[in-house]
Amino acid sequence: MPHLDFPPPPSVLVADVGGTFARFCLAQGCRPLTDVVTLARASASDLPSLCVRALRDFNRPINGAVIAVAARLSGGRGRMTNADWEVDERTLAQALSVERVLLINDFAALALSLPTLEAGDVLSIPPRDCVAGTGDPEAALDAPRVVFGPGTGLGVAALFHLQGRQIPIASEGGHISFAPATRFEQMVLEQAASRFERVSWERILSGPGLELIDEISLREHGWPVARRKAKQIVDAAREGTCLAATHSVACFAGLLGSFGGDLALMFQASGGVVIGGGIAARIAPLISPQSVRERFCQKGRFSSWLGALPLSILVSPNAALTGAARAFAERFPEPVGRAHD
Repeated sequence: MPHLDFPPPPSVLVADVGGTFARFCLAQGCRPLTDVVTLARASASDLPSLCVRALRDFNRPINGAVIAVAARLSGGRGRMTNADWEVDERTLAQALSVERVLLINDFAALALSLPTLEAGDVLSIPPRDCVAGTGDPEAALDAPRVVFGPGTGLGVAALFHLQGRQIPIASEGGHISFAPATRFEQMVLEQAASRFERVSWERILSGPGLELIDEISLREHGWPVARRKAKQIVDAAREGTCLAATHSVACFAGLLGSFGGDLALMFQASGGVVIGGGIAARIAPLISPQSVRERFCQKGRFSSWLGALPLSILVSPNAALTGAARAFAERFPEPVGRAHD
């Protein structure tokens, strides 16, 4: 019998597009079929061009696409918060020659990934000793959860369990007003206020925010103030050669805990809080988990409750892709549509 070469079945293009980088893979259902390809967001003029370029690299047919994007979306369209890109599902469908396209907020996709995370995907931060072991683990599975994370900006989303379904809620929580808790953080606020009309948490808990914090750290340590990139700051802290960089990263970690505790109160997140974003994953080996937990818990009358909540740092780089693929599978459960070839 002659050997027959059948073409691979159509799959879905899955992407996680942030302000700086975009990650792509192909998937069937929630199962990835390819390795992840990372492209610089600015390497293309718009989102359709970037997706077409990624699809060309995979060289396989698709019958749909789901794009997790750092944008506030309404009616299948929106504008990226930290990039001058308009995004909409119709334009993407035309560019990719498919009928089924879904745009989802990147942190809503992360929220959808939370139930799928395994032990190796997160770095768990232990609860306070005085409350360890409290709570009902089974009830926590259906309780609200929150995920947030700094990158080019600061994303926030929650996951709610409603009538047997898990519903992600994207938010603009990164744009609420920054609240300093120490003298140093007050100096950071004053520096930010001299540059911006309003100082939100995103101005501080982000890559540019880490750079701003570092300017104050350099000044306080008596070093010449020079604007260092976030990666340079983290690298210097990792090498242990710069006390200012170490202090900047420690301050940033404390602010992660403080903001996470506020979000837990805001959403009554009994299911726990996950700190995502590339910066958090990179600094995780450099920070004190106990200090993050302490700042997380410093909320007056709710300190004991917060001390018992699950708190972790997401270290898996592919969680948003998993959540986006899950969103597509739920929106389009039947394999219909035209394949791109």
